[in-house]
Amino acid sequence: MIYFLTLGTELYDSKRGSFIDLSILDVLQIFGRAGRPQFDTNGQGIILTAHEKLQHYLALLTRQNPIESQFVEHLHDNLNAEIVLGTVTNVSEACSWLRYTYLNVRMHQSPITYGINAHMKTMDPSLNSFQRDLIIKAADELDKAQMIRFEKKTEYLSATDLGRTA
Repeated sequence: MIYFLTLGTELYDSKRGSFIDLSILDVLQIFGRAGRPQFDTNGQGIILTAHEKLQHYLALLTRQNPIESQFVEHLHDNLNAEIVLGTVTNVSEACSWLRYTYLNVRMHQSPITYGINAHMKTMDPSLNSFQRDLIIKAADELDKAQMIRFEKKTEYLSATDLGRTA
């Protein structure tokens, strides 16, 4: 059995110029590495923190909220990268690419979190139309910023020099 011990729950944030609390995602990431998957059936994590922060971390660890995708906010950057690499050349390929993301998984499990109401889910159970709209919106933004060229009639996506640089 392998133990992971976190020494302190504060990190120095140079942007803020002060110490900040370790996020629950970081704690879960550290604890997720406890044990050796190929050899151990379980592992243990120990967290050492100040007494006044104990209830905070205990509540976060026992709340069991799902981790939601933040990919929508960065979709245009990632789409640009895929277009520059040549793995995505049109809207259809972009939609296929999007279906392989954690965002797709969370959209199906918790649609309301991503702005998908019950009527939309009923009309489009696979969420293909919603995801297509996301791709087209991101492609339009990239085209306006001259990062890519988006031909709306053919739905063709091509990289520009500025997009390659980015």
